[in-house]
Amino acid sequence: MGKKLEISDEIKNKVIELYKNGTSIKKIGEKFNRSAQTISRWLKMWEIKPKDHPQLKWVNETYFDNITTEEQAYLLGFFIADGCIREESDSRNPNWHSTRLCFSNSIDDEEIMNLVHERICPNNKPLYIHNTRGAKNRKPQISLQWTSYNMVATLENKYKILPRKTYDQDFEFPFNTIPKNLWRHFVRGFMDGDGSINNSELRFVFTSEKFMYQIINLFKSLFDEHKNSVWDFSYNITEYDGKTCKYWTVFIPLGHGRDKLIKSYLYNDATVYLKRKFNKAYKNGK
Repeated sequence: MGKKLEISDEIKNKVIELYKNGTSIKKIGEKFNRSAQTISRWLKMWEIKPKDHPQLKWVNETYFDNITTEEQAYLLGFFIADGCIREESDSRNPNWHSTRLCFSNSIDDEEIMNLVHERICPNNKPLYIHNTRGAKNRKPQISLQWTSYNMVATLENKYKILPRKTYDQDFEFPFNTIPKNLWRHFVRGFMDGDGSINNSELRFVFTSEKFMYQIINLFKSLFDEHKNSVWDFSYNITEYDGKTCKYWTVFIPLGHGRDKLIKSYLYNDATVYLKRKFNKAYKNGK
């Protein structure tokens, strides 16, 4: 009688993770040099039932296909700031390739992560991680991952959001792909991910100077429309050398009545935003 094959906990956990995130049994088998029948048998042995697996039930794959609502525009901006398209491969199997969409954010952003979970991947369980390595006071993180070839294609082809976007220093957002009346919600989503606002300044940080100037020009146009009622628009953009790439920080001062115009643009009649940033923007009732 042949010796029973031992399956390590590492392989078991990876197979289950891939399966729950939508990778087909066939592709999982290719990754581990096993047949689809073997992978199916393992899953049954571990009581991970195939009937719970249909990927299309787990992901709203067309959510970003056409931006027509405040919520969609906001979450697209938030994705550009804090989401990513992650490509995975296996050196042992050059034919295996997987692409996932991922968010990993601070517990402070839980309300928006819950919205992403509800609207896009309601059956993918959020992971709560508290990794304090290298930072004593780092807060717990929430991570969401899902697989959708259609959504990846939409983000890449329509909105020019590429894998490893942190290193895409030529990124420019095609604003013509979303209605102009939704631009402010898109910008607020990006700000909630990679910016801040208080009584004295609005700040954005990103790794594409071109995209930063798109944001600058958007606010400049807003001030041009109201040039008789507010002080002139001004800003400061600074380049920094990060650990792995360059990034740019934009500061827009909010003194002399500028704050009312910008805060009204960002928040007037808005229903989706991070409450902690909203509260900071209107601290002391301003």
